[in-house]
Amino acid sequence: MKILKSLAVLLVLVATVSACSDNNSGSGNDLRCSDCNRPPSSAAAAFPGARGRFPLQPGDWIGSPDGGPTTQWLDTDGVAPEIAGCHLGWDLVADEWDGRAFAEGCREDGLLIESNPGVEEIHDHANDTGSPDTFNCKEYCMGIYENATGGSCQPVPQVACPLSTVSLDSAECVCDFNSELTISR
Repeated sequence: MKILKSLAVLLVLVATVSACSDNNSGSGNDLRCSDCNRPPSSAAAAFPGARGRFPLQPGDWIGSPDGGPTTQWLDTDGVAPEIAGCHLGWDLVADEWDGRAFAEGCREDGLLIESNPGVEEIHDHANDTGSPDTFNCKEYCMGIYENATGGSCQPVPQVACPLSTVSLDSAECVCDFNSELTISR
C-alpha cells in the first residue's frame, strides 16, 4: 500500500512539475521566481543562484483550505543543488518513513526545486505544505566554479531515496565546463 501511495504522489508531482526542456533549462541570467513569497532559506542563501521559496503541496496533499494537519518530513540531501534528493514523509511515533514522498524537480520556468532544511533533518510542514528553495542553475554553477561556462536544471530518473523503499524521478543542477580546464571548487 505504501508503494502505491508513493507512486500516486509521484504521478501527481510529475504532472505538477515539468521536466526541464532544452529551451528553458534554468540557464538564463534573468530567471526569477515569480511565485516565491519567501526569501531563500539560510542554507540556500549561502549559495549563488538562490531565488527564494514558494509553497508546494505534495501530490497527495492532506491539508485543507481552512488549515490542515502539520505533517513531518525528512530531507534526504539538505540544500545541495548538485545532488538529486527526496523529501520523505516521517512518522514521529514509529520513527520511520510513512510511505509519502516527493522529489526535487525542474520547474517549468527552468529553476531547480531544492528541498530543505538539512540532511536527514525532520521538520514540520504546516497544513501539509512545504516551502522549497529555488535555484537558477547557471548562476549557481558560475558562482561556485570559476571555470564553469553555464549550468542547467536536469532531471535525474529513479533516484533511490535513502531510508525508504522508493525511487523517484528527481533533479539537480548540472554544471558546464570548458573542456580545456580542470574542475576546481
